[in-house]
Amino acid sequence: MTNKTYVDTSISSITTNILNSNNTWTNQNTFNNYTPQTPITPTNSNDLTNKQYVDSSISSVIPNLLNSNNTWTNHNTFNNYTPQTPITPTTNNDITNK
Repeated sequence: MTNKTYVDTSISSITTNILNSNNTWTNQNTFNNYTPQTPITPTNSNDLTNKQYVDSSISSVIPNLLNSNNTWTNHNTFNNYTPQTPITPTTNNDITNK
């Protein structure tokens, strides 16, 4: 049998060493109640990113994409939303409004 002091002393150095070392995860990891978090800005392709980094990275892309000329080169399906325009058609291929 052991007492609490012995166990606490024995595991304190183990947890300190584990948390302060490089850890390689080699299998699936499940985070049920806690999501992994990081304040670090990613620098490598496989680095995790946080929400703030993604939000700031795409903040200029979305408006620029929507405000630019977009050419669709393949079949497009609109299941729930019909394309609409307030513009009067001027060429044979323009969409029209009702």
